[in-house]
Amino acid sequence: MRRVMVVTTILILGLVIPTVNATESRETDCISGSSSWSLQDQECAVFALGSIVPGDVHLIQFQTDNSVDVLIFSQAGLSVYSNDQSYRTSNVWDEKGTLESLNGTAEWRWTAPLNKSQTNWYIVIDNLDHSQDDDQGSNGGYSATGSITIEAASIRSWTLHDMLWSIDTGEGRNIAGPFSFREGTQILIEALEIEGSPDVFFMTNQQKDLYLQDYSNDFRISDTDILSISSSSSRSWLVPAVHADQDLYLMLDNTASPTGGGSGSTPARLGVVLSILPILNAEISSSDDLLQVDVGQIISLSTLTTPNDWNQLDPAGFSWSFPEADCSTLTTGNSVSLCWTTEGQRTVEVTITSTDGRTDSESVDVNVIDSTPPISQILVSGDIERGVGESFTISGQSSDNGEVAKEEWLVDGVIVQTQNQSGTSLTYSFDSPTDIGNRIITLRVYDLYGLTSESNITVQISDTTAPITSSISGTQIVNPGESVTFSISANDPESSNLTYEWDIDGSIDSDSNGVSDDDIDLVGTSISISYDTGGSRFVSCVVSNEAGLTSIETFTVTILNPQVEETSSSISFAMIAIIILIAILILLAIVAFIWQRSTSRRVAEIIAEQEAEKSDEAPPLTVEEQSQMYSSRRSNDFESIAGMSSSEIQRTSTIESSEVLDDLFSEEVEQNIPEEQSESVQIDDVKTSSSSPSTLGIEIPNMSTSSSLEEPINELPTTITTNCSSCDESFEVDLPSGVNSGKTACPHCGSIEFVQR
Repeated sequence: MRRVMVVTTILILGLVIPTVNATESRETDCISGSSSWSLQDQECAVFALGSIVPGDVHLIQFQTDNSVDVLIFSQAGLSVYSNDQSYRTSNVWDEKGTLESLNGTAEWRWTAPLNKSQTNWYIVIDNLDHSQDDDQGSNGGYSATGSITIEAASIRSWTLHDMLWSIDTGEGRNIAGPFSFREGTQILIEALEIEGSPDVFFMTNQQKDLYLQDYSNDFRISDTDILSISSSSSRSWLVPAVHADQDLYLMLDNTASPTGGGSGSTPARLGVVLSILPILNAEISSSDDLLQVDVGQIISLSTLTTPNDWNQLDPAGFSWSFPEADCSTLTTGNSVSLCWTTEGQRTVEVTITSTDGRTDSESVDVNVIDSTPPISQILVSGDIERGVGESFTISGQSSDNGEVAKEEWLVDGVIVQTQNQSGTSLTYSFDSPTDIGNRIITLRVYDLYGLTSESNITVQISDTTAPITSSISGTQIVNPGESVTFSISANDPESSNLTYEWDIDGSIDSDSNGVSDDDIDLVGTSISISYDTGGSRFVSCVVSNEAGLTSIETFTVTILNPQVEETSSSISFAMIAIIILIAILILLAIVAFIWQRSTSRRVAEIIAEQEAEKSDEAPPLTVEEQSQMYSSRRSNDFESIAGMSSSEIQRTSTIESSEVLDDLFSEEVEQNIPEEQSESVQIDDVKTSSSSPSTLGIEIPNMSTSSSLEEPINELPTTITTNCSSCDESFEVDLPSGVNSGKTACPHCGSIEFVQR
């Protein structure tokens, strides 16, 4: 509207103010034009359009009753024209807006050339015959009247073609293209009639090539036809799918065909305007699966696929609607980044605006679901090792793309703790022996929608305590060869199977491993053993549980050894007492033997003397008398007199000649007999040696003091050796002088034997 007013004002001023500069340089000045003009022969009128920006469009409506030329000049071009110089060159006039030899009514659009800068422009109605016309255009010779209207034309945003065309008879040409349109693009073809009756239509590339070869327009896009143009007309066409996205050409035809078209019998001129209304079709695109958008997942939506072939979209014309997008709402014009922390169906909508003010909206549904389980983690590096009853504390952490609902702690698959939060910890201990082994601790995490995840660690529960043992029970002192039993008891709650390994002598390395007190001689809770030699033995028992933990108990046993004088203080005293007792017995045996021998000899001498005396005084005894006399003398008499049994007497005789008896007399008696006893023995020996020896071993009072028996001083006894008729042992008997025979008892067995010289 403002442009219309400006142009109208310029025209009015042009009618009022003469164009001095233009007319001063000509022989015949151009008059100032007005909306109603009248020209005489060889006269011109000029209309100042003012300063026009390149690309501005003006609509010119013209009427004349005689043929005239309508010329358009820039300010520089008008100077050339005014100086009557040649103006028919492209750098002087604007040929595209010029119409020569125009008669009648015409309407056309003129666009200020884009290749020129903003400048003043002029329209000249020419009724002159210029020397440089060369019979081109109208040359005057008559007067002409008419009218003209110049106004700013409505400018469509997407005008693809706006130009005047002249076409000869029987000619056709491609005046615009190729163009490619999306399906649904609205095409507007406007034909501004000037003269003739041409045709305008669209062809495909193939149709165009055929047409230009023989001007056959039977094959064309008939929906775009504007045929036999005799007045200004237009045609609107919505591009169908069949012709979408392919090269199309706008054709100007002045031939006899097609049927219904112009005859093509006269040249034709017209103005052709091609404009489009690009589709405004909002489209939302995304590389994400909008039907399965995870909670917390950031998705990107954009309108990049929205058609914008003709830059029809306003860069600032994007408006987004995204309800409940609560974790990311980044908007950058034609795209957004969104996410949701809860499940649900969401609708995202965008409204776009074109540069011509049109709007279109599009929406997409986004299905938000929680498809990602939470993350569970136990903050422990490696496995945990604990003993029975030893507690431990472990911590966990969890996260989710939405929100963690709860954490559960499980021990061997059994829930032991639940908390409706994240970042919990567990304090636990395995208190039963049956818990020994590998135990699994699990942290299970739930999100708000029931998805879970788990993490596990292994807790190795082992037996860390050795068996509890009693002391070893057994006899402390035993005799060689005597069986002794050792026993022990043990308790270990963590082990059902205990082993008992005994080392019965800690001083002997029975397994030859270099360690003497670790042998496994016997096994079991109780063992029986006997020791063949005396001494002290250190007995140990190692009790082991299933975990290999051990407890050891020791015990000392003493085996009595008679050959050893001292093994302990108590044994030493007993051995000393035994030795003393044995020495006394041996001493008594020796004394008894000596006494018996001396007594026996003395008795034999006395008997022999008595026999000798009786033989002189009384007749010899008969055999019966001798038997009667000795019948009452049994071996018991000798036993009672000597204080020994006959067997002991025999042993005494045997010992007397043995080396053992010599040893006893030489060592044991001398070492073990007290001084008092030794003195008494010496006295007895003296007494025995002073008295007559006797083979009977019976002590008889010294008969030398008796007055009834006097021993001859000068007569020596005769010793007789004989063998006993009972035991066949040899013994000696001393017969007094003058006695030739007699009876005596065998010192070995007590048998009464008869001896004679």
